[in-house]
Amino acid sequence: MSKIAKRIILGLILVPIVYAGGSCARLFAIQGDITEDGKDFAVKSCMAICRPWSLDALRRLGTPTLRESLDDAQAPRLFSMFEKLGPLVDIDRPVGRASATVNLPSQRIYAKATYTIDVEFEAHDATITFVAVLQNNEWMIHRFNVDSDLFLDLMEQT
Repeated sequence: MSKIAKRIILGLILVPIVYAGGSCARLFAIQGDITEDGKDFAVKSCMAICRPWSLDALRRLGTPTLRESLDDAQAPRLFSMFEKLGPLVDIDRPVGRASATVNLPSQRIYAKATYTIDVEFEAHDATITFVAVLQNNEWMIHRFNVDSDLFLDLMEQT
């Protein structure tokens, strides 16, 4: 095999490696920022949704998939149950992390964040589990769960 053919083959091997390496370096550089941005978004979103309880805020901040799931009659009933927690008193810093993936052909970055947030309400404490995705450089809520012992008490009363 000639030297030119060997150089062409070497070039064909090295170009994808350099390309992939650049994408990975970019991913590692933004990983910490994504986690902190996701936590900030989680706190701000929880405050918008929980102070006062607002189904409209959740719709506005949600992904299209989440918005579709909120269009039935069950969502307003859930929010009337959430309102029994009372006004928001305090919110802890979210615990969890964000992860990011780079699609090599497009070099598009996909990010997802999962957090648990302890929240104090006037009537009872709750834990909010929050999943957000980064789409077009904008965080959106994909899943929003509220857990509280108060709900167990309410179920026993019915």
